Amino acid sequence: EHLDEVKSPRFRKALEEGRDDAFLSKHLATIVTDMPLELDLEACRVAEYDYDRVTALFRELEFRSLLERLSQPSQPEGPQQLALFEEVEAAAPVALSAVPAAQPAAGYRTVDSQEALEELVEELSRSPAFALDTETTSTDAMAADLVGIAIAMKEGQAHYIPVGHAQGAGSQLPPGHALDKLRPVLEEARVAKYAHNAKYDFTVLVRHGIEVRGLAFDTMVAEWLIDPASRNLGLKNLAWARLGVEMTPITFLIGKGKNQITIDRVPIEQVTQYAGADVDMTWRLVGLLETELREKELWPLFAEVEMPLVPVLAEMEMKGVALDMPFLQKMSGRLQGRLAALEKEIQDQVGYPFNVNSTQQLSDALFVKLCLPTTGVKKTASGHYSTAASVLEGLKDQHPVIGLILEQRELSKLKSTYVDALPQLVNPHTGRVHTSYNQTGTVTGRISSSNPNLQNIPIRTEMGRQVRRAFVAEEGSVLLAADYSQVELRIMAHISQDPALLEAFRRGEDIHTSTAAAIMGIPAEAVTPEMRRLAKSVNFGLSYGQGSHGLAQQTGLSHEEADHFIKTYFAKYPKVKEYIERTKRQANEQGYVETLLGRRRYFPELKREQVRGHIVAAAHRMAINAPIQGTAADILKIAMLRLHQALHERNLRSCMILQVHDELVLEVPEDEIDAVTPLVKEIMEGAFQLDATLKVDVKVGVNWLEMEPVEG
Repeated sequence: EHLDEVKSPRFRKALEEGRDDAFLSKHLATIVTDMPLELDLEACRVAEYDYDRVTALFRELEFRSLLERLSQPSQPEGPQQLALFEEVEAAAPVALSAVPAAQPAAGYRTVDSQEALEELVEELSRSPAFALDTETTSTDAMAADLVGIAIAMKEGQAHYIPVGHAQGAGSQLPPGHALDKLRPVLEEARVAKYAHNAKYDFTVLVRHGIEVRGLAFDTMVAEWLIDPASRNLGLKNLAWARLGVEMTPITFLIGKGKNQITIDRVPIEQVTQYAGADVDMTWRLVGLLETELREKELWPLFAEVEMPLVPVLAEMEMKGVALDMPFLQKMSGRLQGRLAALEKEIQDQVGYPFNVNSTQQLSDALFVKLCLPTTGVKKTASGHYSTAASVLEGLKDQHPVIGLILEQRELSKLKSTYVDALPQLVNPHTGRVHTSYNQTGTVTGRISSSNPNLQNIPIRTEMGRQVRRAFVAEEGSVLLAADYSQVELRIMAHISQDPALLEAFRRGEDIHTSTAAAIMGIPAEAVTPEMRRLAKSVNFGLSYGQGSHGLAQQTGLSHEEADHFIKTYFAKYPKVKEYIERTKRQANEQGYVETLLGRRRYFPELKREQVRGHIVAAAHRMAINAPIQGTAADILKIAMLRLHQALHERNLRSCMILQVHDELVLEVPEDEIDAVTPLVKEIMEGAFQLDATLKVDVKVGVNWLEMEPVEG
């Protein structure tokens, strides 16, 4: 009604064009208050109900918080964890006495005497297997102090050996004595050990002088292998989903937030019930999960790859990697100077001083002051136009300030995430950085890294690559990086059995140059760097299920050009097209696809009766890529296992310290380079037999950036 009062032509036009949408939005947001409705409030009161049926339904629907709000029936008999189905108040962490008492479960007992410990050790030595869990003071295995060890050999029974509780928590055993007694059976490989997140317990015990041997079953890894997208990888969730048991959260013992205590201050009788339930549930889960692994033909992958990998990853984490601290300090200073200059230049370009790091102030600067186009730019909850990276990338050609802002953001993130953060993560006892390798962190089977994430260090920009310069070998050693060359394309060639693609690999050609020559119908020597870049985008894009739209976005080609590229590619490599269509059908019909080693990725969205087209397209893209990326992950894991074994058998001091996608980094004493280089290459290239033979590139250097290729 007042459009004539809007002075800005751009805003007035937007209001005119968006009139219908504005009124529709108002209508949709208006609560209907005059709908005819008969409501009997008394009928809404909760009455009698079948508790077992309701809890079963809540488990199926994963309504955990609602389950906690149900009125409870009488207490069930048998072993429980902190009165499993009772409402228990969280621990008030001021004093030990403030932690709520629990009725001890008959089958969970505290081992706090010499006689009881010897009896337990004797029983363990005769047992073919037992479940194991540690109670500690921290979730960081490299910093945690051991508080106690829990063990279970039968359902409903458990033993807790307290060794590190605070004074006043109850009777316990001297840690040195208890660990000496337990060491022989824990290090006996013939006795199978079960655990949940076994890598954590393995690391804690190694740091306390015990190297657990015979790790046979990790219930977390098993659940993940059965369902890579499972939301029940935590023991509490898994017990609830698989066994119908609602376990007590750790916060009921140690509290939350600023008042949280560590478990060593909790009364031992209380921890006995908690830790006892942990190993009891782990023991119960093993048989159930093993049955499903075997039914789905996943047992070989679990027993021969994933379980042996647990101690390998633990050893890599414990070794850690050294940092060049003076270099990072200097780099931080250089970045700070450049950031200050960039912010001043950005403000000068806009015409007034403002906080460049404020998205709202930046939005005003770009879209109000500079009047940059807003077509297709979404608004945020604050009502300002978005300044997300994707928006800024699309505005690069509109004003020179955009390039400065993108550089400022990149350098700011680089400084805060890596250059300034990494020195803070150096372990004071080892002087090295220890990442955590997450075996169950991806749906494709790849290993992920966190705290810190050493797999995500930027390498596309010169400044980003400089961060790798800070990762160094200890004195007297060098870093050796071994990287699978185009492993996913080799797997694509093997799976698709495309003759032209296989032949290109057999001849040792540069596959991107070969693809460019094939698509464009020219000799390989006539391929330009730009042609090769486009061919590389097609090669990798198709293995990720990319279509013409995605290729056009990535390369800047028109949709017609991208479509032509892909059609020509499939004409030259028709078996790749067949693989793509075959994989889509498998995902639709089976609901899952598999790697060459049988690892599965499920797509439940494709089994629904009604599913939107974009969801189907996204699922198909992931289905096309999963067998390729998953097989690459499987191959690398096999290589890691064999290399770890070979280094130990030869009594070499060299060890793996980093794993980044298709690359392994080792720290190698200088006098072992000649022996280790060919060993690494031989083992990695022989990890799996593909028709497009695996190839590994090896580089050596004093740091992770300045490395020279070597033959071996």
